[in-house]
This record gives sequence, structure tokens and C-alpha cells, in this order.
Amino acid sequence: MALWGGAVSCLVNALVGPLSLVWAGILPVSSLGPNVFTWWLGDALGVSCLGPLFLLILDRSPGERVRRTWMVAGVQLAVFAAVVLGVNILKDADRSVRERSFHHGAGEVQKELEEALRDDRLVLDSLAPISGPPERSRPLL
Repeated sequence: MALWGGAVSCLVNALVGPLSLVWAGILPVSSLGPNVFTWWLGDALGVSCLGPLFLLILDRSPGERVRRTWMVAGVQLAVFAAVVLGVNILKDADRSVRERSFHHGAGEVQKELEEALRDDRLVLDSLAPISGPPERSRPLL
């Protein structure tokens, strides 16, 4: 129950922060989703890592302290591993999206340049009968 309480309270903060930035015109609406997720992830990591440590420090019963310490350390290690894995998966997905976008844009630019070159070539070919054969240029050196 405490885990869900931490996750839900972090979600409330993650929604309020980016939504207020969108409302103020600082953040575009199109980037709301990734910003909410990033904001929530940062808050959730803080709650899941620092919350157990503070509870462990404030614990007054020395008999259970060693077992609890190992339990907290194990949970934090699992959370850290999951976050590292998640960040790497998201980073790879983002890179893939950017590469596809770049290649699509590069293909569009290539098409436009080929059309412009084809048009310029037609103009030059149409002027060839008027100007005569092209002169061979001498090398500069």
C-alpha cells in the first residue's frame, strides 16, 4: 500500500508541474507526455530511494536493524537496476525514432535537390542551341 501511495503522490506532482509549464507557455503540449514521465520517474526514484533510508535511520529497534538494512539495500538495488534498464530502453527507442526522422527528412531533401537539378539541367539543355557548344574550361593550375 505504501508503494502505491508513493507512486500515486509522485504522479500528482508529475502532472501538476508539466501542466503548469504548458499552461504558462514554457513547454509545448507535444512534449507533455515525456515530461510527465521524466518528472514522475525522478520523484518516484527519490521517494523509493530516500524514503526507506530515512525510515531506517529513524528506526530505534537495534535487533532488526541488520535484517532491515539488507532488505532496504536489496530493494534499492532492484529499483536502481530497473531504472537503468528502463532508461536504456527509452534511450534506444528515442534514438531509433530520431534516426527514422532524420532518414525520412534526408530522403525528402534528396528528392527536392534532384528535382531542382533536373530543372536546371533542362534549362541548360534548352539554352545549348542558342549559345553553341560549351567551352572547355582550362584548369586553374
